[in-house]
Parts: sequence; C-alpha cells; structure tokens
Amino acid sequence: MNWTLSKIATSLMGLLGQPEKKVSDSTLDNRCEDIREAMLAVLDQCGSDATTNAVSNRVCYARNVESLWYLRGAIMAQLTIAVGEPKAREELARITEMFKGYLPAGLGPRSRARARASRK
Repeated sequence: MNWTLSKIATSLMGLLGQPEKKVSDSTLDNRCEDIREAMLAVLDQCGSDATTNAVSNRVCYARNVESLWYLRGAIMAQLTIAVGEPKAREELARITEMFKGYLPAGLGPRSRARARASRK
C-alpha cells in the first residue's frame, strides 16, 4: 500500500512540476536578475509608450522566474509591433533559452516549439 501511495505522490509531484534539479536560492536569484535585465533590454527597443512602460513595470516587479516566464507573451507582443515578428521571435528565443534548467518541469516550451527549435 505504501508503494502505491508513494507512486501516486511521485506522479502528482511530476504533474505539479518540480524543478528538474535543485538550484540554490542565490543561483536562482542571480538567474532571475539576468533574465529580468535581458527582458528590459529587449523592451528598450520598443520605445516608451504606455503599454511598453506597463510591461516594463511588470518585468521589474515580477517576483520569480515563473512570473518572468509568463511575461514573455506581453514582451513578444510589444516587440512584434516595434521590430516585426521575425526579429521578435529571434529575441524571445534568446530569452527563452535563459530559462532552461530554472523552471518547474510543467513549464517550458511546448513540444511543438521544441521540435521547431531543433530543426533550425
């Protein structure tokens, strides 16, 4: 019975998404700041309209790596307007790569995006 409960708990934890490897808090904080700086640098290309400023503020006040992960869509939207979709995809791919190994297993690029990236 304990084996069954253990297996269920392990499966549930896998679905909830534990990080692939345990990363120290200081390493995670440093990586979070690196990602934040990269996102803000990319947003500098978008000018300073109200929407871009709002996205920049959300990036500045994001509390963790997961919060920054979910802001990629807003950054993509602003970049697409400013520099066009091909350049925006290129910039966002560079930022997305920075998240590798720092997100829970349930987060990360979808399999279709991973397949597309591996073909390049």
